[in-house]
Amino acid sequence: MTSPLFILSSGRSGSQMMQKLFSGLDDLEVHHEYLCNIIQPLGTKYSMNIINKEDVNDVINSTYKASINLSNKKIWIDSSNKLTWILDQIIVNFPNAKYVHIIRDGRRVTSSYFNKLHNECYDDTSIKIFYDFYRKQSLENMPPPEKKYWWPFFKNDGSYDNFFKLSQFEKIVTHWVESNKKIYQDLKSVDKNNVFFIKLEDLVSKESKFEEFINFCGVDYHSINFDILKKPHNVHVPKSFDLDATQNKQFWNISRDIMNDYGYDSKTDYKVNY
Repeated sequence: MTSPLFILSSGRSGSQMMQKLFSGLDDLEVHHEYLCNIIQPLGTKYSMNIINKEDVNDVINSTYKASINLSNKKIWIDSSNKLTWILDQIIVNFPNAKYVHIIRDGRRVTSSYFNKLHNECYDDTSIKIFYDFYRKQSLENMPPPEKKYWWPFFKNDGSYDNFFKLSQFEKIVTHWVESNKKIYQDLKSVDKNNVFFIKLEDLVSKESKFEEFINFCGVDYHSINFDILKKPHNVHVPKSFDLDATQNKQFWNISRDIMNDYGYDSKTDYKVNY
């Protein structure tokens, strides 16, 4: 019987690393952002109450469940930040699965989204198209299932309209904050023995933490090379971007509480070496 493992990361690097880390092992079926063009629109619609739980479960049955049921591998893995917005229903459908929550310093995540995804993440044109669809909810103006259109809105001072008025970078920071809150809240309902939390910074630098993570996943530790994590993979813009003064102020205004909760501070930051 195949055991599902869901790896949740609010950033892109964490989920990409997991695919590289586990790929090539005979007893694993590994996905990165499984069926993104289906799951990302699904999660956005669900998070904004355009569809209901039954709609989500219908898609989970025809995608995740169908794939896992047909898999002949020991472990079926999806490493994805797209899971976040349907996580409550993933847990309902897979209560005995294992769940990993990887968090990374939000400055690194948000600068990466802003500088590397460009018009694929909360750009003004695409989100206006999506928000027009949200307000009308007509099939005639529903955007295609391309990544750039399907990023959830969050109520800012009680209103989606106020979120719409934020800058692109502020929207990205809000997304990072809300996604980590959602993952943390939903995983409270899972047996603690089936949940593993780790900082990406610890995972790539401390072999003892790496071994603990590998053992939790149910993978033979000796079949995995720790050095794989020493360098980012699948990076189309191999550069580490700093926040400018305005972005840094916006970032801390929005994310100070969660950064403090996870032990990150404003004085300590780092660059990624490519």
